[in-house]
Amino acid sequence: MNYPDDCLQCLANNWWEKVESKELTRGALVYAHVQFFSEIPIELVPTRDDPYNHDSVVIKAKPLSARSSQPASVLPVAAFPRLAGADCYLVNRAKRRPCVVIGEIQRSPISKSLIRGMSNHQTAPFVAIAPYYGVEQQARSGYNPEFVERI
Repeated sequence: MNYPDDCLQCLANNWWEKVESKELTRGALVYAHVQFFSEIPIELVPTRDDPYNHDSVVIKAKPLSARSSQPASVLPVAAFPRLAGADCYLVNRAKRRPCVVIGEIQRSPISKSLIRGMSNHQTAPFVAIAPYYGVEQQARSGYNPEFVERI
C-alpha cells in the first residue's frame, strides 16, 4: 500500500507485519496506559488519623490547584514522603490503548559507575510512542466525519 508522506505508516518498514523479536523497533505496536491530560489532575493529600500510628492513613482527593499547598500543621505520613510546598501526589485517569512506537531505540551501554546513586527515572530507557485513537463515531466516542475530513 502507498501511504501519504505525513502518515506514521511511512516511518516504519514492514508496516503491520508480525515480528517474533521482543525488541522494540520503530513501527512496533504496543499497549500502554495513556493518560487523559485534558482533565484536571487530582491531588492526593495523605493525613494520619492517629498522630501516634503510621499503620493507617486517610487520603483525600481534591482537584490540583497551583495556589494550594499542604498546611504546615498536617502530620507527615511515612509512606508518603514529601517536601512541604514543593511536591505533591497526583492521580490521572488513564486507559490502556494500542500505541505505535515512533522513536527508534538506540541504546548504548552505560557504565554502572556513571549512574550509581542516580534515580531510576533519570537513567531509565525512554521510548516515544503515539497512542491510536479510532475516528469512527459511536455513541460516546469518535469524531464528527466532517471534522475528520477537514483534518
